[in-house]
Amino acid sequence: MNRKGQLLSIEIILTLVIFLAVFSGMYFFFSYLFTDYILTDEQLSKEAQVDESFARLTLTQGYPHNWNVLNLSLESPRYVGLADGAGSLSREKLSFIANQNDTFYDSLKGSLGFFEDTINVSLRVFLFNGTNKIENTSLLFGLESTEYSQRYVRSHFFALGEVPHILQMEVFYE
Repeated sequence: MNRKGQLLSIEIILTLVIFLAVFSGMYFFFSYLFTDYILTDEQLSKEAQVDESFARLTLTQGYPHNWNVLNLSLESPRYVGLADGAGSLSREKLSFIANQNDTFYDSLKGSLGFFEDTINVSLRVFLFNGTNKIENTSLLFGLESTEYSQRYVRSHFFALGEVPHILQMEVFYE
């Protein structure tokens, strides 16, 4: 009789261990499966926002098209565009943004389509020398961010006169 009780308790313990192993395995499998899907969807949404903003910045003149000379603050344009209408970027608009960096960061970031406080945006201009190596890098606009969970970078090649440049936008999500 004593042996039957031991055998019954061992069967219960083994059944419990197998049940917990199967339950834990299913929990971690489905948890990983759905979490990965949600993160991918969120990342795709952020990528689309960055792509749309960068395309609007580099391919349009902005609205209104002469937002940089209207003697208005940067809170006025509906969106900022750097195109000059001739297939390149406007030197005047780039200079205007560079001169307004500290003063109008939040409104310029908003006109690029990024309104959340947890997003930092920076624009850089890279200048090439005659050997096609980067000679000079200047932070045109934005804040340096060292703590972020996701970073998206978009680049646009253009020429000012005969000198090739790259405009780079970095978007940091905290």
